[in-house]
Amino acid sequence: SVSNLKETSDISTSNEVVLHAEILSCLITVVEDVCHDLLELSINFFECPRKTSAVLAHFKMIDSGKEFWTIGSHFFPNGDMKIKCSELVNEWINEVAPGTTPAIACGDMNLTPGDESLQPLYDIMSDAIDCAPTSDGRDTPTFNRWGCGKGKVLDHIFYKDFTPVTYKVVNDGQKYGQEFLSDHYAVYCDFVF
Repeated sequence: SVSNLKETSDISTSNEVVLHAEILSCLITVVEDVCHDLLELSINFFECPRKTSAVLAHFKMIDSGKEFWTIGSHFFPNGDMKIKCSELVNEWINEVAPGTTPAIACGDMNLTPGDESLQPLYDIMSDAIDCAPTSDGRDTPTFNRWGCGKGKVLDHIFYKDFTPVTYKVVNDGQKYGQEFLSDHYAVYCDFVF
C-alpha cells in the first residue's frame, strides 16, 4: 500500500535525481498552467522495484473543491519488473483514488501501447493516446533514440474520470533550438474534469 512504501528523501544516484527532477518539473507545470486555483499539493517520492521511482501528488482545487491524484513513474526498462511496476501503480490508484476520484498515471513506462505488461493499468484506466479526440496517435514515437533508428511509443498518460481533449507529442525541435532535448519527447494531454 502507499502508506507502507518507503518515502525517499535521500536520492542516491544521479539518474534518480534527474528522473525526480523531470517528474517534479512536469507536476509544477501542471500547477502553473492548469491549477491557478490550487489549494493543496502534496508530493511524495517512493522507491519501486529495482530503484525505479514514482512521484505521487494530490491536488485540490480552491474554487470547486474537486480533487485528483497524479502518479509519475519510470518503469524499469528490462525483464519482468515492468508488470510489477504496472501492478504497483494499479494498487496505488485503487488506494488513493477509489471509485470516481479522478487520477492520472504517466511517465516513461518502457512499454508500447497494448503491451500485456500494461494490463493492470488498462484494467482501471484509459490511455490518452487512444482516447483523446485530437491525438498524435500510436504512429508518433515518444522515444526518439537520439535520431538513430526508428522510434517507439514508450511514454504514456493513463487517466480515469477525466475527459481527454488533446494528446500531443512535443517533437518540434526547431521550436526549442535543439532537435533532441532527450532520448524521449515530452507528451501532454489536455483534460476536462
